[in-house]
Amino acid sequence: MLENGAYIGIAFDGDADRVILMDETGQLIDGDHMLAILADHFHAAQQLLGNAMVTTIMANGALTKYALQRGFEVMETPVGDKYVTEALLALSEKNTQPGMVGIGGEQSGHIVLLDAQHRTGDGLRTALFMLNVIKSAPGQSLATLAERIRKYPQLVASCVVAQKIELSTLPGLQEVLACLQRDLPGLVRYNSRYSGTEPKYRLMLETDTRHTPPEVAAKAWQICRLIQHETGTTLGSTIEVLNVADGGLMPPPEDL
Repeated sequence: MLENGAYIGIAFDGDADRVILMDETGQLIDGDHMLAILADHFHAAQQLLGNAMVTTIMANGALTKYALQRGFEVMETPVGDKYVTEALLALSEKNTQPGMVGIGGEQSGHIVLLDAQHRTGDGLRTALFMLNVIKSAPGQSLATLAERIRKYPQLVASCVVAQKIELSTLPGLQEVLACLQRDLPGLVRYNSRYSGTEPKYRLMLETDTRHTPPEVAAKAWQICRLIQHETGTTLGSTIEVLNVADGGLMPPPEDL
């Protein structure tokens, strides 16, 4: 971005139902940023369906604070775009005023812009909507729009597992999770689950600013290594720890 003097970067996944942006400074703009920016835009235009933005439990907690400041609500669903869509459809049944747009989606960039003709996530459409918001905000770049959303430190870890043994039956995992608040006093919330579509375990850790990303990442790496051991997964199988708030993968701690 910096080398080419680019104004905005746009990246799609394989089937283009998800999109991630990058602003002119090289900062990652994920689904959380886009949801807040789009909801704020349509709220200001009095077109936000149900005066609410729909997210999942994996969304950064800063979204709720931002929505409160801007005058609209946040509704949380379980992880999965189908749950987001169901919540938006429920809102549309209660709010029949024409011209309203439902805003919902996931941190991954799967955004649903629900209206009379659209019911699913579409990365191309989301990108066009974002470009239109930037165009309609004279003097404001994507970076200035995104910097309003002050994300809490948040990491999402993902690791391959050989089998999906019920998490509650893994004593080592339960012991570590029970001690999370002690080990991370600034812990705001966490989410521990298997992926619904891949042979993977996923962990989200969100803290306040008393913890650094490397400190939180060390705990995520520890838990992923533990669950791979408890599920009989081959040593050295893939583990990825993503710094969601700032972008980029976190390396394993040297002592692990």
